[in-house]
Amino acid sequence: MHSALREVVDKPYDPAWYVTELVQCRLKHYYRLEYPLLAIQNVGLLNMRMLIGKLLHDGLELLVVTSDEAYALREVDVVKAVEIDGKEYVVRGRADLIVNGTLYEIKTVSKAMMNTLPYPHHVEQVQLYLDMFEGDKVEVSDARLLYVVLSDMRMIEFDVTRDATVNVRDVLERKLRGDEPTPLLGDWECRYCPYKTVCRVARNA
Repeated sequence: MHSALREVVDKPYDPAWYVTELVQCRLKHYYRLEYPLLAIQNVGLLNMRMLIGKLLHDGLELLVVTSDEAYALREVDVVKAVEIDGKEYVVRGRADLIVNGTLYEIKTVSKAMMNTLPYPHHVEQVQLYLDMFEGDKVEVSDARLLYVVLSDMRMIEFDVTRDATVNVRDVLERKLRGDEPTPLLGDWECRYCPYKTVCRVARNA
């Protein structure tokens, strides 16, 4: 099954936390479980803006994976269990691409956004992947953020150096204790949120 279709079927009902949820508003995790049908709006095949990004992801990934010079893996799943206050939580992630031990996270941006790259929450997402892949059977030595500018297909790349102070357990603990503002990234997060019609915070944003 295509990964995006699998996400439609599985993710809305999965109680695990996803890495993307750890770097966004914490309310999304709870609304995903409470309103699973709304979660489907967040899947690329059903959202034109996200579909374009998904197609670019797939094209770049396949281009690298089929290269004779690279040992590459695409859409690599990783799972980590952490214990907080005596309870075990499962965190899931999916790296876009791992090439010769380098993890790539691919993002699409508009030309107007170029001067503000890289975004801190994207860097944090990659940091969390690096934490999760430590000790995993898939070896990851370093990581990069790869931005694709939609208007001209320009690619901008940033190295992400491992920061040991950023880890899944600490970030998840902040989410569980509510030690973060909602929305986390700013009012724009509410505008693009699939749960804005049911969220009291988004309605007041």
